[in-house]
Amino acid sequence: QRQLGTQRSRPFRRRRPPQMWKEASLEETQRSLIAMKAIEERRALVRVNEAADRCFGECIDDFGLTRQLRAGEEECVRKCTLKFVEMSALVGQVFGEQSGL
Repeated sequence: QRQLGTQRSRPFRRRRPPQMWKEASLEETQRSLIAMKAIEERRALVRVNEAADRCFGECIDDFGLTRQLRAGEEECVRKCTLKFVEMSALVGQVFGEQSGL
């Protein structure tokens, strides 16, 4: 039966790093960056589409009956999109602070 603090020490052995830790070539790094950029662009587009759908649903009362936005609808869309932009910036800032960026 072992007592606390009496663990046997093992000799230190340098292990080979896993394959995923190997140094990537410049081409691999560039391909990864391009793929990550494409993913971020798709995510941003999805967020913009979600905001547009939400603001449209919240602000537009009689779609199809008039060709112009009414003053109230226009103001509502402006405020809604401004909130979306501000919240996106805030979330990005908080995420950056939490991840140490």
